[in-house]
This record gives sequence, C-alpha cells and structure tokens, in this order.
Amino acid sequence: MINVRNVVVYATRSSKAVKAALLTASLFPGAVYHIVSTVPTLRSRTSYTRMFQEVVESIVDDSIKDVELALLSRGIEVLRKKVLRGDLVRSVVDYVLRTKADFIVTGSSSASFIANIILKIVKSVNIQETRVPLLVHTPKARDVGAVSEVALITHSAGPEDLPTLLAIEVSKKFRAVLRVIPLTEMKWLSKSALSEGLGAGEVNLIIENVPAGGSVADEVLKMTKYSDFIILKEVRGTGLTQVLEKRVLCESTAPVVIT
Repeated sequence: MINVRNVVVYATRSSKAVKAALLTASLFPGAVYHIVSTVPTLRSRTSYTRMFQEVVESIVDDSIKDVELALLSRGIEVLRKKVLRGDLVRSVVDYVLRTKADFIVTGSSSASFIANIILKIVKSVNIQETRVPLLVHTPKARDVGAVSEVALITHSAGPEDLPTLLAIEVSKKFRAVLRVIPLTEMKWLSKSALSEGLGAGEVNLIIENVPAGGSVADEVLKMTKYSDFIILKEVRGTGLTQVLEKRVLCESTAPVVIT
C-alpha cells in the first residue's frame, strides 16, 4: 500500500499540468496538495527586467490559480500555494525535500522542458536517497478518461519496490490490466509472484518482454501505445537508459510516472 500524504504540483502555463493534477487527485484524494511555481531571480536592474519580472509573476499566479480551481472542482480542499524564487530545479527540489513530499506532479507541452528540467528534478531528488515518484502529463499524452491499461517498465525493481507496488495499486484503483515490461531478466518476476506475494490476484496481469534486435526505446513506445498510465523506474546510468527515459517522457501518448 502506497501512503501518499503530501503531493507537490508544479504548475506550468499548460493544460497538461491541470490534467496531471486531476489524475493524481483521482488516485490520492486524501492527500495534502501543494501548488507551486517558480519565478526566476534576475540580477539586472533595467526596466526591461522589471517588465519581464512582472510578466513572469502574472504567468505564475495564473498557472497556480488554474490548478487550484481544477482541484477544488474535484473536492480537494486542503491546498497550500507557494511562489518559489530562484533556480527552477533547485527551488522545486528544496521544496519537495523540505515538505517531505511523497509525490510530484507536473505537465507541459514542451518536450524541451520535460527533457531538460523534469529529468533534472527527478535525479536531483532521488540522489538524496529519497525516491519520490513524479507524474508527468507528457507533451503527446492524450486525455485519460478511464484507465484500462497500466504499463510498468522496469529493469531491476524487486517485488516490493515502489514502482511495482505503485503499478499494482493504480491497476487495482482503476480495475485496469497491468502490463509488466522487464528490460532485463528478473528471476522473481512471474504472475504467481505478483498475484500471491503482493495481493494482485484480482489484477489482469500481462508480462511481455521487449523483442530483440531493434531499438529498445522504439519497441517500448510501440508496446505502450495503447496504455493509459505508464510507470517507469528511473535508471542511474548512461547511454541507452537515459535515452529511454527521455523518449518515454517526451513521446509517450499516456501520462508517465518516473520513480
């Protein structure tokens, strides 16, 4: 059972952030929701800087308000709003660690923002040895009404690791098919291990290996084309693993949780 008490929503000027917040509210309606956004600190004192600062302040305020109204419409009444200042990645990471957040949420239509900012936030938080899942409503993600299939993409998760437990919990919540896609051989992984050991008996399980011979990223994107919710275990490595993370976050047609 995943205990999510504090959710940090990073508000962007995009409907994707609102959709990500609403999806999370359906998963964790009893959590405290913190809505934050960042105003970068500029050193120049010119009038152009002041004008830019005013524009950014207005965008940040509107972004926070959009998410707040959406959550209120779903009955989420316990809200904390905060305008952060300074470096975007550092300010969000500091807030997440200070509030001991259990979940981070955001969304953007910009693949560059996802690849250059979101991945840095994930890795900066997780390097503190505190793994905090981050849900991203990806640039290409379609609107999720009913979640009928959850995909778990993993390379080394154990039967009781956070990605595995989260995938089972989301599948149960929505009564969805759980498609497990192992990127490496995991001897423990079987339908019986998931069903008997983790209480996933009522979940319709599919375990599907990535076909050999092609691009792993291409194959994973094909395999999750019709998934409605994707969970990806963050990889601390280089090369292929980082390419896979970026491509799943930027190109998937479903919201992605990276943890």
